[in-house]
Amino acid sequence: MNEKIAAILLVDDEINILRALKRVLACEGYEIHCATKSDKAIKMIGSNRYDLIICDQKMPGLSGIDLLEYSSRVSPDTIRILITGYSDFKVMEDAINKCRIHYYFPKPWDNSILIEVIRKTLSDKQVKGKKDSILNNLLGYKSYIEGILNILDGSRNIFKEEESPVEKTEEEYDKEEILTLKKDDSILFLKPSEIYYLASSEGKVTLVTVNSQYYSWDSLKAWEEKLKNNGFFRCHRSYIVNVAKIKKITSWFKDTYNLEFHDIGDTIYSSKSYIKPLKKFIQNQSGRRPGFTD
Repeated sequence: MNEKIAAILLVDDEINILRALKRVLACEGYEIHCATKSDKAIKMIGSNRYDLIICDQKMPGLSGIDLLEYSSRVSPDTIRILITGYSDFKVMEDAINKCRIHYYFPKPWDNSILIEVIRKTLSDKQVKGKKDSILNNLLGYKSYIEGILNILDGSRNIFKEEESPVEKTEEEYDKEEILTLKKDDSILFLKPSEIYYLASSEGKVTLVTVNSQYYSWDSLKAWEEKLKNNGFFRCHRSYIVNVAKIKKITSWFKDTYNLEFHDIGDTIYSSKSYIKPLKKFIQNQSGRRPGFTD
């Protein structure tokens, strides 16, 4: 089986820098994409899956840190490398704390070191992806077997005398709303109302609550179906949001919007194509309504 070719996005407003980076990477066999403007890079990141992004810090419009912070939100597993011609402690601090960069290179950089870093990080990412894929398959087989066992277990009652239906109590209806999640060797129980949002990355879905995060190998599409009657909305290809938890929606950059929450400091993103249906969905809900600013 052929290995997937790694996709790399290069972002710099200086065309000579982009050409230099492309020359360095030309012999590595990567799929190279380039952007000279931050707004174009935002659109490319929002519509493509990149394995690695190399971005200049000082550009017109958004800074490199702002752009990489956006990337860290919509594609957390993308490797982020910041390059800059300025030696600024505040820039380094923000690069680490805000966008969680993997590497920081000053201009001029050493080509051999840059290539070595890119090779190693992409190799590590590929190995992690394979491990996650194997684990996903094993969990899938486990769910399949458990489903068969449940069917066989249920068939034992097929010849029992049919009983009259009993009306369910309010407590029993509440139990139907409980979600079960596996964490290590424990089974956890979670109500949909406790979830703020769900984020998908590399086939794994993260469920975020006020105090914790939980992980699931069910697809984001599967979770969208599970939660469709509980006030959740798909606001981005990588996010499902509990609209009752939204505090504020604000325009961030061009066609991108920030979604802020009550009680937690997280911010997630929504694009223009999702925002109008999201507002309409919220208006149709009977719960809390966030404020909107354009």
